Amino acid sequence: VPKIVARVASKSNEWKSLPLENKIQLLKQVLRNTIQYHDEWTSLSLQDRGISATDPRHGCARADVITCSQATLGSYLNGLLSSLEFCAKHEGMPPPPKSSRILEHKKCVVTVWPST
Repeated sequence: VPKIVARVASKSNEWKSLPLENKIQLLKQVLRNTIQYHDEWTSLSLQDRGISATDPRHGCARADVITCSQATLGSYLNGLLSSLEFCAKHEGMPPPPKSSRILEHKKCVVTVWPST
């Protein structure tokens, strides 16, 4: 794992300069790979943690393996892809916060604290 983290970290400058569309395509491929290798990932994670794939007493642990790995990654990737795709369609502008309004000349007003 440390080697993988170091390799990913070494690519940070390359990622920063990558065109938005390329980032989107790479993240879509990561999502496809996550889905494709779901069973293998789950099996190895269960094995690594000593969790039985068939013992009913390990049901919660199996759910934990899936929800704290592939499901979490998939959810994060879908959210990131949604934001990047929005940016790609709107000249690089990110989606506005839900509680905001845009005024003339693209000025934006955002409510930070609720009125009390």
